[in-house]
Amino acid sequence: KACNFDEMGNCSYHGERVDCDGQPLYCTNSKAFNHLDMGDCDTTFNSIEDLPVTTTTDNNDNTIYTLKKDITLHTLSELEIDTDMTFDGGGFSITYEGTKDWEGLFQPVSSKTGFVVKNIILELGSANIKSGYGGIIGKGSSSITNYEINIINCSVLQTSGYIGEGGGGICGSYCKNIVIENCYTTGDIE
Repeated sequence: KACNFDEMGNCSYHGERVDCDGQPLYCTNSKAFNHLDMGDCDTTFNSIEDLPVTTTTDNNDNTIYTLKKDITLHTLSELEIDTDMTFDGGGFSITYEGTKDWEGLFQPVSSKTGFVVKNIILELGSANIKSGYGGIIGKGSSSITNYEINIINCSVLQTSGYIGEGGGGICGSYCKNIVIENCYTTGDIE
């Protein structure tokens, strides 16, 4: 469609990626999941597949998700941990800029979960970690008892937020059978 539709004179057309006023028709936020894709920027997620990740499998057919870039989240939505998966943050930052207390990045949902989380830099800024929850693993459940999770080379950074009662910088309450290696948090304990 011409930019000057219904006007006298020669037709004038915009480029594929800008509107008639020269404004981009694609996402310009470099931390959005759909950076440079056509349409509005998307910083929400409901599953690991919604994140900018590459997906591969290892020799045992375990799924490995590797983050491809820094991302910023504005809303909360814990990712469900499934069996025989690895999430590799690749050393990229996941920054939370929402207003609600943080409830964890991942949540175990099955008693048969075996999961590896590694190389994540979780930046919570001034956000608090909700009571009973953790930065990387949210809040386990007393009914989910037979899972094994390894958290390796991860950091949870808070500039002024605190860790709520019964919570943890890396893992929340009811966390069992979790191995945490070379990880740290900078949050104050409430």
